[in-house]
Amino acid sequence: MDGVFLSFFRFAIQFLSLVFIFSVLIILPVHLKYTGKYGIPGWDTDDGDEENCDDYVCDYGHKKDGKKFVPDPTYLWIYVIFTYVFTGLAVYLLLQRTNKIIRIRQRFLGGQTSTTDRTVRLSGIPPEMRSEDTIKGFIESLEVGKVEGVTLCRDWHELDSLVDERLKILRQLERAWTKHIGYKRPIQDGNSVLLTRQRPSGSSQLLDDSSEQAHLLSESRGEFRGSCDRPRPKIRLWYGPFRLQYRKVDAIDYYEERLRRIDEKIEDARRKEYPPTELAFVTMESIAASQTLVQTIISPRPMRLFARLAPAPADVVWKNTYLPRPRRMTQAWFITSVIGFLTIFWSFLLIPIAYVLELETLHKVFPHLADLLSEHPLAKSLIQTGLPTLALSLLTVAVPYLYNCWYLLVNAAGSS
Repeated sequence: MDGVFLSFFRFAIQFLSLVFIFSVLIILPVHLKYTGKYGIPGWDTDDGDEENCDDYVCDYGHKKDGKKFVPDPTYLWIYVIFTYVFTGLAVYLLLQRTNKIIRIRQRFLGGQTSTTDRTVRLSGIPPEMRSEDTIKGFIESLEVGKVEGVTLCRDWHELDSLVDERLKILRQLERAWTKHIGYKRPIQDGNSVLLTRQRPSGSSQLLDDSSEQAHLLSESRGEFRGSCDRPRPKIRLWYGPFRLQYRKVDAIDYYEERLRRIDEKIEDARRKEYPPTELAFVTMESIAASQTLVQTIISPRPMRLFARLAPAPADVVWKNTYLPRPRRMTQAWFITSVIGFLTIFWSFLLIPIAYVLELETLHKVFPHLADLLSEHPLAKSLIQTGLPTLALSLLTVAVPYLYNCWYLLVNAAGSS
């Protein structure tokens, strides 16, 4: 993507360079001949100022006998002609650059062989087609290529909620163990080798058994009991009417018991059958087949059986795969609206900058700078038109970093 942008920047440089050459070699001499002026700020002399003008301008700008030069309006045809010339030049360069990018893209796609490059995200699947075999048969009936595999997304909300809850309990258990045994950095000298503790025979079977029936919690939870001089942390459990009574229990035992119970719930949840959603990932046997499928209108109904290239598995937010389609579209439009509002909001910050750059305002704030710009019209035009654009570009680059800093500060405040 960066190469595409850089390529079009190169196209813009070529186009502006050619326009500049035509303007200097053709348009400027014609304009000078028929009007007696260059048309560039600071290059044309004022009326009556014949001492500082050269002979060419004096001949066409002011007659030497004192008569005014009468411009000939017939030269205006040159602007009509060069409008078409510049338009044709821009279209030619744009098509040339586009064809080059297409060739590079086809060469790049032809060299890809990973599973992600051959996978298509199919959304808007109707209820009667929400099965792997049905989707595979339908795609192959289009005769765009063979299907290697179909992964139909399901509503894993219940299982995801249990896993999130388990993660919170695990963090609390780790915090309790840290309070109990503390953190001790192993000390070693240059001649010693750091040895790792051998894992006990009754430790977690999750590392040894790849089956989903494996225990998620180690059975040797009491191994470290009494191995540290620090007291074991306690936690308050509130109970009774309005939770006005409490008792203190061992925090490590409490969180380990909660972890054991949530593991049992997760094992039961894994055995359930969850309803399919309207989203699936279809892996084709070749890159050409996946590209053809993406460019094919599968269904005449809008937003139904809509195919796009799938992102990498690490880039997929799996919790969004089982969200209802109206909610996903609402979130997308909401995010677009927020971005548009923030863009307009940040643009309002340029109004004071543009106001300060006005010559009348500069006379009040920076009188020396205003006098300097008054003597150099070209520099004045460059500053008044270029600085707001530069400020907008810098602001566009800086805003994502500001949002990122704000996000990190919010997370840091929430975790503290």
